Amino acid sequence: MNDFNIKVLTPDDWALYKSVRLESLNDSPDSFGSTYEQESILSNSDWQARLDLNARKLDALPLVAEQGSRAMWLDTCARGENRSHLSNVGHACGKRGRYCQGASG
Repeated sequence: MNDFNIKVLTPDDWALYKSVRLESLNDSPDSFGSTYEQESILSNSDWQARLDLNARKLDALPLVAEQGSRAMWLDTCARGENRSHLSNVGHACGKRGRYCQGASG
């Protein structure tokens, strides 16, 4: 099974976002500007607020790639005039290389 479903996250998806983000921080701590220790103490409302990009006046889409029922990848698509940019903010379960190979092959 190599098919991925891309989902736009909303503040209601905070628990999924928190789970994948913390797993990513644990799996690849050198890939982030934050640490598991810093983010693991955030409140549930902090996680919800991170996904409320309109309130933060950000024009972006927080995304998760799911394979079956498993969240595999987090990213943020920043939108601008005439273009969008994926920032590659994280991954889950050490699947990053496999995902990249599957996406490019």
